[in-house]
Amino acid sequence: MTLPEISQNLPNDAKRIIDVVMAFNSKADYLSLLDIILTKMMEATYSDAGTLYTLDNDKLHFQIFKNNTLKISEIAQNMPPIELDDSNIENISAYCAIKNETVIVEDVYQDKRFNFSGPEKYDTMTGYHTKSMLVIPLSNRDNDDVLGVIQLLNATNPNTGEPISYHDSYQPFGPALSRIAANTLANFLHTREIREVFLSFVQLITQTIDERSHTTKNHTQKLAKYCVSFSEYLGKTYPPGHQYYFDADHVETLRITALLHDVGKLATPSYILDKSNRLTDWQMQRVQARFELKRAQIEVEYLKRLMTKDEYHHAHDELKKAYDLILRVNPSGFLPDDDYEKVCEISKITVELEGKTISILDRDDLDALKVKRGNLTDKEWVIMRDHINVSSRILNSTVFGKYYKDIPKWACDHHEFLDGSGYPKGLKANNIAIETCILTMMDIFEALTSKDRSYRSAMPPEKAIGILQKLAADGKLHVELVDLFYNSKIWEAWFSDES
Repeated sequence: MTLPEISQNLPNDAKRIIDVVMAFNSKADYLSLLDIILTKMMEATYSDAGTLYTLDNDKLHFQIFKNNTLKISEIAQNMPPIELDDSNIENISAYCAIKNETVIVEDVYQDKRFNFSGPEKYDTMTGYHTKSMLVIPLSNRDNDDVLGVIQLLNATNPNTGEPISYHDSYQPFGPALSRIAANTLANFLHTREIREVFLSFVQLITQTIDERSHTTKNHTQKLAKYCVSFSEYLGKTYPPGHQYYFDADHVETLRITALLHDVGKLATPSYILDKSNRLTDWQMQRVQARFELKRAQIEVEYLKRLMTKDEYHHAHDELKKAYDLILRVNPSGFLPDDDYEKVCEISKITVELEGKTISILDRDDLDALKVKRGNLTDKEWVIMRDHINVSSRILNSTVFGKYYKDIPKWACDHHEFLDGSGYPKGLKANNIAIETCILTMMDIFEALTSKDRSYRSAMPPEKAIGILQKLAADGKLHVELVDLFYNSKIWEAWFSDES
C-alpha cells in the first residue's frame, strides 16, 4: 500500500501531516521547495501571511513572501539581508535564528520585546493590519543548525474568519511540521552540495583533458554547451512523454555525459592528440638529419671524384626535390595519387649510417607521409580510438547511481554510427540511444567548426551542417535530429557570440 493510500485511512490531523510531508518531497528545485514549505506552514497554522528567510554567512536572506488578504506571492527582489549579531537581536527573526527559539507574539502593537517598526511601516503602506506573529527557526535535526526562519502572521479561524492565538494553531502539529520542513530543506541542500562537488570533479577532469592538448583545448566545453542548448530546445519543442522531450534533469545528465565523453584521452599520448602534420616534430627532425647526412655524402663522393660534376648536380637537385616534396605533403590534408607515388619513390633513396645502408625514410616515416587524408597512420588511429575503451573502463568502474546510470553507455557509444560502421562495437540504430545520437552529431559539428585545430581551417556552420545532413542521408546519423538541429537555428547564436 502506498503512502497516499495509507493516509486516506488515518484521522484528519495525521492525514494533514502526511499530506504536508508528501508536498515537501514533491519539489525538485530550490525555490519551489521554499515556496511549498512556506505555503504548507501557513496552511497548517491557519496563517494569513508569511515570509521565509534562509540563513547563509550569518545573514538571513529574504526568499519568499505571501499574503492571502492582499493576494501577494512574490520572490525576493534585491532585499537587504538581516545581519545576525547581538546588535540586531531586537529583530524578531534575527533573535529566532540566533537563539534557535520559536517566538509567539499575540499583538505586535502591544509587545515590547522586539522592534516591530518593519511590520508597522508595512501596514501603513498597504492598509494591512498585522496582529499576531509566529516565528519559527528551521533547525536541522542532526546538529540543530539553523537553516532559515519562517515568519507567520495573523492566525485566523478558517470557519469564522476570527483571529485565533498561535498558541492554539501551532499546537500540536506545528513543531513537528517545522522540523520536517527543516529536515527536508537540509536533505535538499545536502543533495545539492553533493551534486555540486560531483560536478566540480567532472569539470576538473574535463579541464585536465582539454589542457593536455592545444588542438582540442575548448572541445569538451563547447560540446557540452551545444548539447545543452539543443536538448533545451527539444524540451521546449516537445511535450513530456515524447521521445525527444528533455526536462532539466535530463539536460543536466546529457551535459555531464558530454563533459566526460573523452575521459579516456587522459591515457592517449600527447604526440597523437597534438599531431598537426603527417610527421611528428621528432620524426621531421630525424628525416631532416638523414637528408643532411645524404647531402654530405654526395659532397664526399664528388670530392673523391666518384661522380662527375653533372652527376653531382643531378644528385643534389634530386635530393632537394625529394626534401621539398616532403615539406609540401607533410601538412595534414588530402594526398593526391601522384604525390603518393613520389613519396614511395623517395623511400628508395638510401643513406650510409653506422656502416649500414638504410632508406632515407624508415617504415614509420613512410607510413606517415603516405596517409591519404588527415595526419594519423593506421597504428596511430588504433591508439587514438582506444580512448573509447579507456573511457569505458573508467566510467564503468565509477558509481553513478540511479540518476546518472546511463552516462557510461551514452558517452562510450559516441563514435558509433546508426549503420553499424562506427567503433568500437559496430552498434546499429536500435542499440544506440537518442542521447548518444545528439552527442555524436554535436561532436562532429564542433570538430568541423572548431578554430582550435592546427591541422585545418574552421568550417562555416552551414557547411558543417551540410556534412551532417550527408552523413544522415548515408544512414550514419539520426536524420530527424539533424533536421531539427538545422531548423532550430540555435547554432547561429553560438557563432555570433564568438565573432
